[in-house]
Amino acid sequence: MKHIKFLPLILILIALTMLTSVHSFSEDLTESYLERVHSGHYTESEHMSFVNEYANTPSTQALSNFLEARLLLNDFNYEEAYEQLLLSLERVDTHGDLRLYGEILYYLSELEFYFHNSTSAIEHSLLLHDVATQLDDQRLLIESLFNLADAYAYNYDYEKAINLAEYGLALSETQAYPLGQSHYYTFLFNLHFYNGEDIKALEMVNSAYDLFPKSTPHSVVLNPKLELQRIIATEKTFLKDPGTGVEDLKKLLQELPPHDFVSLYKVNFSLGHYYAQQDLELSNYYMKQALNDFRLASFIPGAISDESMILEYLGYNYYVLEDYKQASKFLYDSLALKNEISYGKNISTVITKLDDFKNEELNEQIASLQKRNEIKVERIKDARRITIILIISLFLISLAFFITFIEYHQKKKTEAILYNTSITDNLTQLFNRGHILNIFEIPFRLRQPFSS
Repeated sequence: MKHIKFLPLILILIALTMLTSVHSFSEDLTESYLERVHSGHYTESEHMSFVNEYANTPSTQALSNFLEARLLLNDFNYEEAYEQLLLSLERVDTHGDLRLYGEILYYLSELEFYFHNSTSAIEHSLLLHDVATQLDDQRLLIESLFNLADAYAYNYDYEKAINLAEYGLALSETQAYPLGQSHYYTFLFNLHFYNGEDIKALEMVNSAYDLFPKSTPHSVVLNPKLELQRIIATEKTFLKDPGTGVEDLKKLLQELPPHDFVSLYKVNFSLGHYYAQQDLELSNYYMKQALNDFRLASFIPGAISDESMILEYLGYNYYVLEDYKQASKFLYDSLALKNEISYGKNISTVITKLDDFKNEELNEQIASLQKRNEIKVERIKDARRITIILIISLFLISLAFFITFIEYHQKKKTEAILYNTSITDNLTQLFNRGHILNIFEIPFRLRQPFSS
């Protein structure tokens, strides 16, 4: 009976031990596979082994969806990868597996910012910032800062955007994270580009390219270095070196993976845009290539479509060529697409969240300043106390010296009076008999010879 009384407690302890071991196993497994992903060596065969081994393990479902998304991104299948990431986000333990939760948020925000689904991108970036702070993961924190900097720039709050970007740069330099340093100059490129400062924008994107790490096996969208090359070449076509820019774009067309339709359509569009001022037939050729690549490309839901813009360019080209039938067809299709565009969530809701984030930071800064002020006031009070103590101490020491000095002089004066009284007669004030004898006795004693 004694043992039966302790049975519930024993069962609870066993259950807690099992839960702890499962949680530890899940964390270790996540860390192991994320390392493989970051190294750029996670393969299809590895994923099949993972699925076969952990297919019936509920705690690994979120990780499985994430790994599936990673492989889909390798094939430039952004739409299905995004779906897998959303599934992973639904299944992840947002308290017990923060590491995976942070990585999912990072992937989602990167995809959403690239494809201009700004509302979702901002929401996920705010969550990423919180998770990165809890994990003290400097890489994810830096990435979230640059995402939020882009978000504030999107909302025309350039001062806050620049502050966040500069904080991201400072952290990147402290952590020796060159990708973050490259992000900073990409951010500046976007600011100058949208302000129409093309020369300054080109300088910034060249700096971003120079700072970009030589080896980046782990990237979410496209090949970032090739993307920077495309931007630099495109910028050159707008400025004083268009010939070099065009040659660079044509060279890039040969280097891009054949299934990277997103990059292909952008390069073809840049070439079509350039030739619109030089050769309309050649411009139409590249614009049609861009349109074809765009329609083959994979996009995430809510992405802003460039198809209507490509159609519009083709329409104007054919109009100038006086092929009005083709012009009207492309312009009509462009207009029809524009009317179908839906931007999803209400942007005002997300901007409110950004404002809340800004206010939270402001409150933290105010609290920090108040704390500093309190410390400063305490230090001033301490300094005042010390000053008062020093003044009182100096006064007391001076008083002691003064009293000692007075007593010393009084003593000397008293001694002189006593001595004078001892050698003079009180009535006549002349030397008394004892003093006179003493005066005459001293020379007499000095003259006495030494006894032999």
